[in-house]
Amino acid sequence: MKNNILLVNCVYPPLGGGAGIVVRNSAIELQKSGFNVNVFTGGREKKEIKIDDVPIYSVPSFQFAKPNNISDYNNPEFEKYFLDILNKNKICVVHFHAIQGLGANLVKLSLDMGIKTIITMHDLWWICPFLFTNDELHRPTVLKNHYLFCSEVISKDYLKKRASYLNSILSNKLLKILTVSKTMKDIIEYAIPVLKGRVIIIRNSVPKKCSKTISSKKTGQYTFSYFGKLNPSKGFHLLIQAGLILAKIRSDFQVNMYGMNDMGLFRFNPLTKYKCPWLNLYNCVPEKMIDNAIAESNCVVIPSIVPESFSLIAHESLQMNKDIISSGVGALGEIDNPLHHLYLSYSPVDLALEMNTMIENNQNNSLVKNATNKDYYNNQLSDLKNLYAK
Repeated sequence: MKNNILLVNCVYPPLGGGAGIVVRNSAIELQKSGFNVNVFTGGREKKEIKIDDVPIYSVPSFQFAKPNNISDYNNPEFEKYFLDILNKNKICVVHFHAIQGLGANLVKLSLDMGIKTIITMHDLWWICPFLFTNDELHRPTVLKNHYLFCSEVISKDYLKKRASYLNSILSNKLLKILTVSKTMKDIIEYAIPVLKGRVIIIRNSVPKKCSKTISSKKTGQYTFSYFGKLNPSKGFHLLIQAGLILAKIRSDFQVNMYGMNDMGLFRFNPLTKYKCPWLNLYNCVPEKMIDNAIAESNCVVIPSIVPESFSLIAHESLQMNKDIISSGVGALGEIDNPLHHLYLSYSPVDLALEMNTMIENNQNNSLVKNATNKDYYNNQLSDLKNLYAK
């Protein structure tokens, strides 16, 4: 009974979301380690299935996953079903991850039942319903009164009510609070004073990966890759501007951008404005194909302009011994690895210079570089097991 665990997340693969991938990885490995793992997740319909031998209980949460819908944070729709799962499986630990659309009331319900209850804050939903500490103009902010910057989109009264409700749940001293980086810990403890000194860092799981070394000498093209949605906070536009600058001095490179969906291509397609033979825009890549896309890259670029909480793609790339270039914003700045190269945030000129250096070094150095990987995958599982057992 003490090994009966319920993991809760707003989505679960094959539906998208980095937190869902982390939960899936953890569920599989915990199951192999002797835990009885169940997953409660949001989706499009109510159903019970098994994936990778893990029981998955799905509820139709997508209708509630809207920042200005009160059900997003206090949603009684799923309480009875949630209680049934707890009782049926004799759950002794409930570990919540991202819970948009499911409702923070499930956390309160678990605590009221006397069950060991844990939250991992992968994102900033507990502070800002838009997940990032951005204002409505995508300017990075880290403020205690962040609702003042959201009030143009969501009413101030709604945000105050939401903040009060969430704060009342987080005030419970029996609740264990985890997060995924020092950056996230600092932001959370600053923005939610009741959590000061209570936040524990357990970094997200990143399975070890391996790939063949890609040689640009065979193709004559050095390949930079970007993975992310068409969101200004991800800084994709800086990479395009840097490519335009770099193309003025050399032509032996290409930039592959994954996640540029059809709407994005319509709204912002540099091919219609510039002659960019070096730029390739792709729709979102299925998870099982991401490894191939990384393998075909010489370098992965992460040009975020707002604080990243962790960045799975950065750590996945490093596990495959790929160079990465990042802005160093947020948790990106915590990555200590010889394959991690920084450029001056917000500067496409500096990014272009760093890209040029990467190409030059690749041409002049035939040695295969190896990343000094910190095994977050096994570390996370070990830390979680210890936490569950206490």
